[in-house]
Amino acid sequence: MKSYLSRLMPLTLAAIVSIASPVRAEDAANWAQWRGPNYDGSSPAKNLPTEFGKDKNLLWAAKLPGISNATPIVYGDRVFTTSIDEGRKMAVICLSRADGKVLWQKDAGTAQIRPKGENDVAAPSPVTDGKTVVFMFGTGDILAFDVDGKPLWARNLQREIGEWNINWIYGSSPTLHKGKLYVQVLHTDKPYAGTALPGAIKYEGNEVPSYLLALDPLSGKELFRVVRPTDAVQETKESYATPIPYTTKEGREEILIVGGDAVTGHDPVTGKEIWRYTGWDPKKEPFWRLIPSVGIGGGMILACAPKNGPVMGIKEGGVGDVSTSHHAWKTDGKEISSDVPVPLYYQNHFYILDHGGTKLTKVVPATGAAVWVTKLEGVKAVCRASPTGADGKIYCMNVNGDVWVVSPEDGKILSKTALGGNKSARGTVAVVDGMLLIREGVTLYAFGVK
Repeated sequence: MKSYLSRLMPLTLAAIVSIASPVRAEDAANWAQWRGPNYDGSSPAKNLPTEFGKDKNLLWAAKLPGISNATPIVYGDRVFTTSIDEGRKMAVICLSRADGKVLWQKDAGTAQIRPKGENDVAAPSPVTDGKTVVFMFGTGDILAFDVDGKPLWARNLQREIGEWNINWIYGSSPTLHKGKLYVQVLHTDKPYAGTALPGAIKYEGNEVPSYLLALDPLSGKELFRVVRPTDAVQETKESYATPIPYTTKEGREEILIVGGDAVTGHDPVTGKEIWRYTGWDPKKEPFWRLIPSVGIGGGMILACAPKNGPVMGIKEGGVGDVSTSHHAWKTDGKEISSDVPVPLYYQNHFYILDHGGTKLTKVVPATGAAVWVTKLEGVKAVCRASPTGADGKIYCMNVNGDVWVVSPEDGKILSKTALGGNKSARGTVAVVDGMLLIREGVTLYAFGVK
């Protein structure tokens, strides 16, 4: 019997370059970081199931040593993820995309930080370029391997740079882009009990810098570290977002980060700040930590203020303070808002999943106008996963492992699947040609049309 993978397009370099298509074949074949090949939650992947479950279109289910909030990533014939078990042992894992069997697994140490709220240290998603794969944990541990599991380097950023003062444990994912590994640390001035790593470097005085860091992915060597200033106060200085690469229509490349009451665009070579957008927190709220990364698409950059705050559309291409000059639109925060899920950009529109995970809204990028609003009926738990778009479908999932498949055209719910979770499904649905990958608790599911 042929393996599942043998029925797919061959994933060799020769096959990739031989395909004459406006869509790069590797984009459909890979989901190399947590927001997918376009950094916007979408993929050109095809042949994805509309209906699936434990007894329908299940390709395989892999039991893992522990839970993880990370999104699984896929490159070629391999799937990468992390876990932390009941004994607080952290692990990095590589599985076969064909059958879910473990190809290699490495011990990443014992976590000295306890879980807090909904988060634990196995929250950042891995990232790969097909040669190097990087794993990160909320302890500050960052480890790199080649795809065959050979160790390349390991560092602990809390012990080498300084402790992380983040209330609900660090949750940002690293970003690998054009030969640089980007890590953002946006945190507050005062440590919280139990969330910083024991033995981490203590900052002197009251000024604790937030920063954007770039590393060489092959060696772990620091390429630059730039302070990212903020006038936010207390917990509002903190961000759980991830750096997002962006190229303007004029061809200017940027790294976008959000948090501390601001969106900033940075030079990817030097880290220098190019532009800044602020203004959604004039009262200087003390507890407006920010979770979702920016959404990108259609010449617009979206920022989601927390806790029923507005969603803002920012026009690309600015320099300096663009809070007024490049402000395009802002919602009132009542009808369109997101406290956690990152907006999806798919088929020339944004799709915003609200903070409670009860409704999905299709939005016009240029104006912020709603095209349709779909209620996700039967929600009994919030959505922490961001929506994913591919093959004419949008996949939304709540923490219980309930998955809705929604039509991007009219918002019609095409199917609903209950995976029967225990409030531990927080990673985004990852998609590649012929396969959905969904992490729920200690199980990684692969679904595909049989």
